[in-house]
Amino acid sequence: MSQAFTTSTGERRVAAIAAQCVMCGLCLPHCPSYAVTRNEAESPRGRLALMARIAAGEINSGSYPSLDSCLACGRCELVCPPKVPFIEALTLTRTANASVREHWTGKLARQWLRRPALLRLLMRNAVAVRAFLPASLRRRANLDGLAPIFNARTMPPLPTGTRNMIGSPTLILAGCAAQTLERGAVEAITIIATASGTEPMFDSARCCGALGRHLGHPTLACAPIVDGIDCAVAINSGCTAHWRQQLAPHEVLGVVAWLEQRLVPLSDRLTPRPLRVALHLPCTQQGLVGETDALRRLIDQLPGAIPIELPAQPGCCGSAGSYCMNQPLISQQLGSTVAEQIRALAPDVVISTNGGCRAQLAQALFDQGASIRLLHPAELIAAYLTGSPI
Repeated sequence: MSQAFTTSTGERRVAAIAAQCVMCGLCLPHCPSYAVTRNEAESPRGRLALMARIAAGEINSGSYPSLDSCLACGRCELVCPPKVPFIEALTLTRTANASVREHWTGKLARQWLRRPALLRLLMRNAVAVRAFLPASLRRRANLDGLAPIFNARTMPPLPTGTRNMIGSPTLILAGCAAQTLERGAVEAITIIATASGTEPMFDSARCCGALGRHLGHPTLACAPIVDGIDCAVAINSGCTAHWRQQLAPHEVLGVVAWLEQRLVPLSDRLTPRPLRVALHLPCTQQGLVGETDALRRLIDQLPGAIPIELPAQPGCCGSAGSYCMNQPLISQQLGSTVAEQIRALAPDVVISTNGGCRAQLAQALFDQGASIRLLHPAELIAAYLTGSPI
């Protein structure tokens, strides 16, 4: 048995997945990290070949830079003719090597990002003193991009009480980082839910496990109690797919599908305003969650809003959980490319369902001297409902 794997089951599964790859290379143009490095070892097929050798015991366990540089975006799976489950193989391999390959930034992310109070304290202080920090550190942590979130308002604990006015309770899965990265989205969802007849129940103390999965620790999830809940709604695309796995067979809606349902009866209350709205589609939304068409329909329902599509490539902004800290060079290059594409389209606002992506792009736009708002779709809809400025 390979030294990297503790069970032969993991070995066999990785070997079986790698054997499905026909080495056609159709995925290469869609791999964001390969687009940056042009290194065959950092292509999906190159990584699968490496994982097969690790599983076979041909390479001892250790650090594998070509696997560390993978964003785990899943874009290769979307275009793969034989539908090779690349992410499954990557997760199994990273899990087997987590004890020897984890970067210190990954350990820091695991400890802090899953503790809302500590994360809020750390980030607020870091943002406050960011002018005295090295530019490289500010960019790696997206501190300039996060500054508007922290400077706009104080952040009391999220509401947890529930008073359902119609139907059964709806649980809003805000996620462990919600009190830091998704405050605007949480407030907007409260406005939308109340306007449509429901005061939501928030669960912000639990982790879906997405970050741990990125880092090779897929068992870090902490599932909420969902008994008696009509449905659960995850507000961040990065969390949605993982909650669906954790909470099956209970229904977990992506936030876009939920917003589309809520918006229909509220259409006559929307304040018309001309806006060019750029649609940023996070990798998780395109691959694991779906709802890309629903997002376009959602914007079409807003009077005066003009949806603008971003180019398909590179697609990934480089945020990818803790990737922006672990692999800053590739991450910043991808973020810079997407930011340049946004600037070329000259939108009034950019919407994205992923808080990490919004922070990443806000930092990249800040570095390029651009001032363009990045919002969660719920924030945009709430502004249309209340008539508040965007």
